[in-house]
Amino acid sequence: MPDQRLERTTWQRQLCLADEYWDKGGPFETSLRTEAELGPPKPLADVIVNATCYAPGGEATHCYPEVRVGKALRRLIVIGNRTAVLRPGRDVVFTPAQKFSALPMRYEYAYGGVDRQHSMAPLMCPTNPLGMGYMVAGLDADPPRDRWTVMPNIEDPEQLIQPGSLLVPAVLPPGAPQTAPL
Repeated sequence: MPDQRLERTTWQRQLCLADEYWDKGGPFETSLRTEAELGPPKPLADVIVNATCYAPGGEATHCYPEVRVGKALRRLIVIGNRTAVLRPGRDVVFTPAQKFSALPMRYEYAYGGVDRQHSMAPLMCPTNPLGMGYMVAGLDADPPRDRWTVMPNIEDPEQLIQPGSLLVPAVLPPGAPQTAPL
């Protein structure tokens, strides 16, 4: 209305002056919680979804949440904690999913991460370096040994990670030897 003074409401939140990350981490440790709001205008919008998946009935080994932003819909499966174990000469085995009551919906709980057990470690997942479950196949000259990885809690129900598809092929630069470093 004309001739009236604007007053700040009690519910208005402060502007975010710098990027804020979960758990007081940094950009290489945790995902973005809130993006700084002082940058130049963007012609398109970024969307950050901050959510928690609560198990139906208070406890479950898995559930199927949906994330909807505008007309876009993403269906997911959230699975309790589990581990993949690889023993020489055997197939990959997944442990049964543990029950959970609530799991954060963040990049840290999706597929990706860093393979720190490979002979060429650390090997970072190019699509999500913060996640879990990334395991690169060993090189021909690697000595046989047990390896394991924590599996992601968030997956696409149309493309679940299977024991036969867990290992990512090792890709080395052309001409590089297929042997492990000393």
